Amino acid sequence: IPPYGSPTVELDDVAQLVRTKKYMPLAQALLNSRTRRVSLSFAEITEILGERLPPSAMKYRAWWANDLGRHVQAAAWLGVGWTVAGVDLETKQVVFALRRDQAERGGV
Repeated sequence: IPPYGSPTVELDDVAQLVRTKKYMPLAQALLNSRTRRVSLSFAEITEILGERLPPSAMKYRAWWANDLGRHVQAAAWLGVGWTVAGVDLETKQVVFALRRDQAERGGV
């Protein structure tokens, strides 16, 4: 992920893909990634967002589900072509993966 504060994609562009402004910085960070898999700690995500994750993100794997219908935060990664490939609540780590269809096209 590029250094925070040096975006290559503007937040206004990301806003068209993401349903809630709170998670737009995460979407932008994923969009700007130059890899197909990104592992982030909860602390790194907090730094990207500029605010703490909700307690449910720390307790429940379901919070990280790739489900737009029930989880508005999922739009942050799904909207820009990424999925949560894994979450470890013990080590507080999340692995995001570029969706195969996006990877084959060279990104979003």
